[in-house]
Amino acid sequence: MAFSHDGNLLATGNASGTIRLWQVMPGTPPTPVGAPLTGPDGRIFAMVFDPRDGSLAVGTGAEQIWLWDIAEPTRPRAHVKLDGSGKSYTELAFSEDGSMLAGAGGDVRLWEVDPARVAARICRESGDVITETEWHKHVADVPYRSPCP
Repeated sequence: MAFSHDGNLLATGNASGTIRLWQVMPGTPPTPVGAPLTGPDGRIFAMVFDPRDGSLAVGTGAEQIWLWDIAEPTRPRAHVKLDGSGKSYTELAFSEDGSMLAGAGGDVRLWEVDPARVAARICRESGDVITETEWHKHVADVPYRSPCP
């Protein structure tokens, strides 16, 4: 489970991969916010909120890390699924500026999660323009725009 940085939102996960958001106010019981978030396979092992924008990272027992856009907590969207490369990450942490996500589960792995930095790295390393098909394979819910100059 994890608290948002302002302390007003709590995220919880269970063994079936369901995530629930809760509004938290002092002196009152937590109140569910919106419908449960579904999609991840397997048990939820770790959760952390991005310090910049309120995205939620979720580590699962199915070797996946899901990033959820919860800018509108009543309508959260899964916007990225990261490959765990054969590991179940039991601990997650964002860098202070939110540009990197670290996962630990027997080893430590880092992912760049800032879209501008990821696009710049892809352009540098690939040397090719990213096609609209490739774009939607990785960031399906973001409208296509050519990230390379």
